[in-house]
Amino acid sequence: MFLSYILIISLFFAAFSVSILFQYHTAYQKNLRQEYSLKVGAIGNTMDFELLNAQHIVSSINGSQTLRNLYSTVAVEKAPVNSYLLYQSLQELKSIKSSGNHYQIYNVILLFKDCRNAYTASSVIPLENGYLLNLEGPFIRGGMVRDLLGVTSVRDIIFNTEYIIYGDEYSYSTSALEKGSILILFDKKIMEQKIEKILERYSGYRVLFGDEVVLEKGELTENCFQSASSVNPSVSYELYADNSAFAMDFNEAPIAALTVGFLLSAVFAVFAYLLSIRYYSPIGNIERYIESGEMAGIEEEKRQDEFGAIIKGIKSLIGENNGFRERMVHISPYAKQGILHDILSGNMERNNLRILIDEKYIDLKRTYFALALTNVAYRGTGETAPLKQRDALDIIRYICQEQSSEEMQIDCYVKDTTSVFLIVNSDEMIQLEEVFYNLHRAICREIDDENCLITIGVGQVEDNIERLSEACRDAVQALDGMLTGGRNTVYFYEPAKDWREKEYYFPKDAQGRLLKAFKESNIEELHAFLDEIYEKNTKDYDASPETIRLLVDELHLLTLNVFKNINIFHTTKIQIDKIEQAATLEEIFDYYHAVYETVCNESAALLMPKKDMEKLDREILSYLEENYKNPDLSLALLGKKFGVSNKYISMICKTHLGKTYLQYIQEKRILYAAELLRTTSKTMEEIAAECGYGNVLTFRRNFKSIMNVNPGDYR
Repeated sequence: MFLSYILIISLFFAAFSVSILFQYHTAYQKNLRQEYSLKVGAIGNTMDFELLNAQHIVSSINGSQTLRNLYSTVAVEKAPVNSYLLYQSLQELKSIKSSGNHYQIYNVILLFKDCRNAYTASSVIPLENGYLLNLEGPFIRGGMVRDLLGVTSVRDIIFNTEYIIYGDEYSYSTSALEKGSILILFDKKIMEQKIEKILERYSGYRVLFGDEVVLEKGELTENCFQSASSVNPSVSYELYADNSAFAMDFNEAPIAALTVGFLLSAVFAVFAYLLSIRYYSPIGNIERYIESGEMAGIEEEKRQDEFGAIIKGIKSLIGENNGFRERMVHISPYAKQGILHDILSGNMERNNLRILIDEKYIDLKRTYFALALTNVAYRGTGETAPLKQRDALDIIRYICQEQSSEEMQIDCYVKDTTSVFLIVNSDEMIQLEEVFYNLHRAICREIDDENCLITIGVGQVEDNIERLSEACRDAVQALDGMLTGGRNTVYFYEPAKDWREKEYYFPKDAQGRLLKAFKESNIEELHAFLDEIYEKNTKDYDASPETIRLLVDELHLLTLNVFKNINIFHTTKIQIDKIEQAATLEEIFDYYHAVYETVCNESAALLMPKKDMEKLDREILSYLEENYKNPDLSLALLGKKFGVSNKYISMICKTHLGKTYLQYIQEKRILYAAELLRTTSKTMEEIAAECGYGNVLTFRRNFKSIMNVNPGDYR
C-alpha cells in the first residue's frame, strides 16, 4: 500500500513539475517577446525623434531669407557671391544645424540646381559639374555623400565618410518647381551606439527606407520584430533575435515552486508511510482490533491532532510559496518608453498593454509615488520660441536623471511640445511633497532664462499603482491652479469645492451688450466688457480653478452665440477656439480681447446687405484688373480706397480668382512683360518700369520664378 502511495505522490510531483515548467516557459517566452517588441518600439521612438529634428532643419533652411538671397545670387542671377553674403549664409547654416541641439547631426549640406558648389555649415565644397537635382525627397539612406551624388572625384572628408543621410527638397517659394536639395548628415557611429544602448542584447537590427537598407548590424536571424515610423511611413525598423535567446533561463521563481512541490510530496510521503504503518500493517490491525474503551478514544484524539498539524504545515508551505512570486517589471522603463502615457490615457487595446494589466506585472519599485504635469511656456516670439521650449524639455529630462537616486527614482515622459509628465517614486511620503520644489528650482536655475516659465501641477501622493489614471487627472487639475495663481511655480492638488461654492461674476445683459457693441463696431465697449468681467472675478470673488473654468466656458459659449447672430463665421472666416491647454486667466482674456478686436475690424466693412457686398467685390476686382501695373498699388492702398481691411481683399482674391492678391498681381505683371518682350524691342529697364517694378533685379527674380527662365533668354 505504501508503494502505491509513493507512486501516486511521484506522479503528482511529476505532473506538478511539468505544469510549473510549462507555465514558466510560456510566460518567459511571452515576456521576452514583449521585451523585444518594446525595444524595437524604442528604436522607432529614437529614430523618429531624429527625423523630426531633420524635418525642423529642412523647414528652417527653406524659411531662411539669407539662404534665399544666396540662391537668387548663385542660381538665378548666376553672379559671384560677395564675401559678406557667403559668411552670412554659412553662419545661417551653422546656426540652423546647432538649433537641432543634438550631437548626432554631423553637418548640413545645401545644394542648388545647376550650381557647382555645395554649401555646408563649415565650408564651401566645389563640385566638378553642376548639381543635377537627381534626388527626390524626403528620404533617408546610409553611405557616403559622394556615392549619393555621384561625385567620386571630390576628396573632402565630409563627402567621404559614412553617414546616415536625411534628404529633402530645397524649395522656398509657392512654385511647385524644386530648386535644390538639403542633406542632413547623422553620425553613423553615434547612432549605432545610441541604438545598441537601448537594445543591450540582440542578434541584429536594421533601419529601412522602403526596401533599401539604411543601417544594418549583426545577424538577420529567424525571429524578427518590426515597428513602423510614425513620422515617415516609408521608414521601418527591424530587430532580430536567434532561437538561443529564447532558451529558458531559470531563476528563483520556478526553483522555489519546484522546491515547494518537492516538500509537499515529501510531507505526503511521510504521512503515507505513517498511515500505512499504523493502519495497514498486520500488527497495527491486530492492535486496533484489541484496543477498546478509553485507550481507543485517546488514540483517536491523537490521530486527529496529527492530521491537523499536517494540514497546518501544508497551509504554511503554500503561504510561503506566495512569497516567492517575483514582480518582473517596475514603472520606470514604461515611463521612458511611452507606454505609461498609453495607460494614463486609457488606451488598452494593444495586447502588450493588456498583458501588463491582467497579469499585474506593473509594480512600484518604491512604496509611494506622485505624478506631476509640467508646463513649459516661452514669452518670446518668433522662430526661437519652439526651440527654447524644446531646450527646456531636454533640461527637464537631464535634471530628472541627475536627481534620481537609489532611494528616489524620477522619470519623465514628454507628452507634447509644452507638457511633460514627471513620476517620482520613493519610500518617503513626506519627501515626495518637497522634491517638486527642489526640481522646480533646479530646472529654472539650469534654464537661466526669465522668459522661459516652468509651472508644475502635482497630484496626490499614492501607494497603489492601480490609481495611476486618477493620479494623472489630479495632476492636470492641480496645474489649473495657474488660472488664478499665474505661471512659474508649483501647485498641489486640492479636492474640488462643493458646487454651491462655485460662484463667479457674469453680467446678466452680456449678450445684448456684445451684440450692440459689435453692430456699432465699438471696440472700446468690447474691451471694457471683458475688463469688467476680469476685474470683478479677480478682486471681488475668491474663485477656485474649477469655478474659473465655468466662467471661461460661459464666456466662450456667449461669444459663439453672439458671432452666430451677427453671421461672423461666414463673413470673416475666423475660427474661435476654446482654450483647453494650460493657461492663466490673464492670457485667456488677452485672447478674447484680440479676437473681439480682430472680428470688430474685419466685420465693420462686411455687415452690409448682400447686394452691396457683391457690388463692392466687382468694383475691387475691376480696379485690380485696370491698375495692376501701378507701382504704388498695395493692399493698404486698396483698403483705404474701398474702406475695407487687407484681409477682406485677400479673401476676395482667394474666392473669385483662386489665388492670393500678391500671386495675382505678380502673374498679371509678368504675363504683360512677356508680351512686351515678344512684341517690342524695349529695354529691360523700360519693361520693368512699365509693368510696375521699381528695379530690374526684382523684375528678373519674379520673371524667373514664374516663367522658369530669365527674361533675356525668353526674348
